[in-house]
Amino acid sequence: MNSETKPRLELSKTNIMVDEEFRIRITNLTQGETIKLSAETKDDDDVIWNTNIEFKADENASVELEGIDPEGLFTRMLPRQASKNEYIPIFEKGNIEPLSFTIRFESNSGSQVAELKRRFLPKNDFARVSVNAGKLIGTLFYPEADGPHPVIIFISGSAGKFNEPRAALLASKGFAVFSVAYFGIDPLPKELIEVPLEFFDLAVTYLKKQPMIDTDRLGIFGFSKGGELALLLASREPIIKAVVAYAPSSYVWQGLSRKGEIKSSWSYNGKPLPFVPMDVTPKMFSLLTSGKPIAFREAYERGLHKYPKDADAARILVEKIKAPVFITSGGDDAIWPADQFAKDIEERIGRAGGNVIHFNDKFAGHLTTQAFLPAAQTMENLLFGGEADISASVLAKAWPETIRLFKDNL
Repeated sequence: MNSETKPRLELSKTNIMVDEEFRIRITNLTQGETIKLSAETKDDDDVIWNTNIEFKADENASVELEGIDPEGLFTRMLPRQASKNEYIPIFEKGNIEPLSFTIRFESNSGSQVAELKRRFLPKNDFARVSVNAGKLIGTLFYPEADGPHPVIIFISGSAGKFNEPRAALLASKGFAVFSVAYFGIDPLPKELIEVPLEFFDLAVTYLKKQPMIDTDRLGIFGFSKGGELALLLASREPIIKAVVAYAPSSYVWQGLSRKGEIKSSWSYNGKPLPFVPMDVTPKMFSLLTSGKPIAFREAYERGLHKYPKDADAARILVEKIKAPVFITSGGDDAIWPADQFAKDIEERIGRAGGNVIHFNDKFAGHLTTQAFLPAAQTMENLLFGGEADISASVLAKAWPETIRLFKDNL
């Protein structure tokens, strides 16, 4: 076989955004022959992730794939050493350095390798500003040209880290995005216990001083515990003009304390907000402390049943939200009953004449991970639940809807 007829691997682009479409084309094959296509990368913890997919060459003796995530090439990745029976862990990505992928195909006719970079920010003309001003800590991203820009405050979940990649990717659509920490970093509260809502006021005051930002066009985006917080703030702050919450709660819950303190997650003016206590059984506590897999959903469901008066007092007044709201939920969410919460949110906003969009799938889990990367089923020993492919599919569909909601309303 001469060089002209050897199989050839072509990528239509080799340096793309995480949510950008591209094409993979393999030519000079034999009609009907089987090829193996693989992708490999490392996360921030140097864990190697890969995926392997098989195809047959078509009548043109070629294979052609296209899209943002062709045939699940990225979302079906697993840690290299993982067995098929293991839960999929978090793909650790906390910085905005591009992800480097090795794309490889193998067949009886030959093999070839290509390199692909997937970025969270365009190459040029975007600012990244690290903010560390007393109790205001975070990272601000914005396009450097054509301001002032609408701004989105981005708040992460209970892992206690503010998220830069998703904030950067959102900023690439023409927004300023401020990813803000609310606990877990000095001098903020060490744990998610009675976190002062005043951090929002600090964030808005800071943003108003930035000439490239228009705080009259302010949105908020949170996931999991951050989704609870996003809805809570939007119910209290009319300045918020658009709300996105992935896998949120419709109630204020007790905070998360290693000491087992039963206190509210949030406070305002030094006073704790009403909250629903969780009902954690001794068996659940034993599983948690021993590092064995545990689903916390039942602790929230039992809390609602056991403490109905607390639940009434702790219900987030989503019906007061004047802004359009977009939420996601999975029916197999193992962290908490996000599907029940979302139904409650949808019904109450609807009765109040508000605007709410809800993406749900009964087989999806805790929808908190980055679209177009593997959907997690566990974080350490906390189970997220759901079928990974379905969770990834919901997150992929939710991303353009998220962008659309902010573009249409900010």
